[in-house]
This record gives sequence, C-alpha cells and structure tokens, in this order.
Amino acid sequence: MTDPGDWARWLDYFPTNEVLARSRTTVVARAAVGESESAGDGAGAARAVIVKRYEVVGLRGLWRRFGSRPLSCRTHAWHEGRALRALAALGLGPAVFATIEKRRFGFLPWRGIIVMEDLAGYLPLPALGLCDSRPSCGAALAETLGDAVRRMHDAGFEHRDLHPRNVLVRFDARSAAYDPRFIDCRKARLGRRPLPPAVRARDRAPLRAWLEKTLGDPAAARFDAVGGATAGVKASG
Repeated sequence: MTDPGDWARWLDYFPTNEVLARSRTTVVARAAVGESESAGDGAGAARAVIVKRYEVVGLRGLWRRFGSRPLSCRTHAWHEGRALRALAALGLGPAVFATIEKRRFGFLPWRGIIVMEDLAGYLPLPALGLCDSRPSCGAALAETLGDAVRRMHDAGFEHRDLHPRNVLVRFDARSAAYDPRFIDCRKARLGRRPLPPAVRARDRAPLRAWLEKTLGDPAAARFDAVGGATAGVKASG
C-alpha cells in the first residue's frame, strides 16, 4: 500500500505484521501507509494507521445481521465509522480516514473496513500508570473522564459499550493532565438532543464501576459529580 489516498485498495489488502486483536468476525491491525521506504530522500516517511475489518461469517451470520432488511442495511464498520466521526468532531475520538463496504451479489454488505488514526501514546485505561496511584492523580483522572463523558452525552451521543478497554488515555507530564479518547463505537446511538439522566447513568455505569473498584469511592463520586448534565442544558425525556 503506497498511496494513502487510494482507499479502495484496502478491500484486498490487510496487514499481517502487527495484528492487535482478532476474533471470528473482526480483525484490528496497525499498518504503515505512505511512500515507499526506499525513496531515500526523506519524503517517503510512512504514517501509521489502524485498520479495523468486520466480516459477516456464514449464512447464519448473514441472516442475523441483514435478514430483516437486506437491501437497506449497513455493516458494523459503517455504523462505527459514523460514530467515530462524531466523536472526533468533539475531540474525543480518532480521526477516520475512510469507511469502505464490500458487497456480494451487488447489494449485500459482506465486509466493512475502517481506516482510522493511530492514537500513538494512548493506552487502554486499565494499562494506564496512575502516578504511583496517588489519590490526587486518581481524582484528576476521574474528573477528566467525567468531563469527557458529559460532553459526549450533552451532544446526544450514547456510547453503549463504555468499558475501560474502550477508553484510551494519554498522560501529558508537562501539563500533568489526562487526555481521553473513546473507541469501539459500533453499538453507539447518535441523537440531536442531550441525553436524559437515566440514559447517562446507564451509559457511564461500566466506567464508574471500574473507577470505584480501582481508585475507590472518592474517584467514583467525583466522576458522577462532573459527568452529569451540564447546568442549563435541559435533557430530553
């Protein structure tokens, strides 16, 4: 892959040198795109991207995914790409460079591919070192996550899979601040109005449970206090 603008070629190309996650229907890998490294003039430096591929496996999978509306349905990749773009607009998700669908028989979406930004320097929340676990760092992380989740919910975005593994965080030592990004949004729902309190509480429950277990009740309470509806924003019922 030498031309990062020719996204259609990703349909028949998939990197095998750095697979990050694999399941029966999904593969996530890191790949380098750009000019050939043999260019020799320094202009051919490649950039890293994340490629996520969804596949529908077997007739049973095809029926479960598309049986009720085979002519109008979309793949998980299309839905997740749309959700990630919405998060990126809020500064809370990776940039999406392309979302591609490959269809069989001319109309059935069979494979979906997302090409997105590689968030270098970000770690899954469970793998993040918390400044020697000092209480002040735990409070800062809980407050930052609460603010990010509140902004997401105020924009009408319901993640619906807000587990710690789907939250990537980078710690900036110079500013002593955390910078979160949310991923894995194929189940997300996008609305036009701020989410009501009950939906907010349900959506942030897995993340709150992790904070409570890992950092204690004060961090969970801080997460709740900051992660509620913004003052003056009326949640839709």
